[in-house]
Amino acid sequence: QPMGNQGVLSINKNDKNVKNVKKKDIVEQKAQLNIPYQEIIEYLNQKTGKNFKHTSKETQNFIKVRWNQGFRLNAFKFVIDIKCQKWLTEPKMIDYLRPQTLFGTKFESYLNETAHPLYGKVSDKTIQSIEALNEWEQKENEK
Repeated sequence: QPMGNQGVLSINKNDKNVKNVKKKDIVEQKAQLNIPYQEIIEYLNQKTGKNFKHTSKETQNFIKVRWNQGFRLNAFKFVIDIKCQKWLTEPKMIDYLRPQTLFGTKFESYLNETAHPLYGKVSDKTIQSIEALNEWEQKENEK
């Protein structure tokens, strides 16, 4: 083929690649627009009594990474619930109820933790009381 035709063909291929890249960027941007940052952070704040901002870029990045891995709102809420259940009454752990810890690299392992069998059936305070009684009973039986 003459040189002129080859040049036209390669320009057309490049145009297609540019269009594909643009489409991919648009799809990614739409997906990111649908990430419920506010709902996730409001849920965390409600459960912990803290005041994190859903507009923080650092917080959004932690959530976005997990979202892009395929985790959705129910997974974020479950992780918040399970870690609140375990850490909210632990003075050493309460400070770790934050986006960078909950939504960081251990997110999937937190997601695979098991909840207390009474979780969702009775109040958190009741569960804590039962656990405290069980610990006390175990210590008494060891004597």
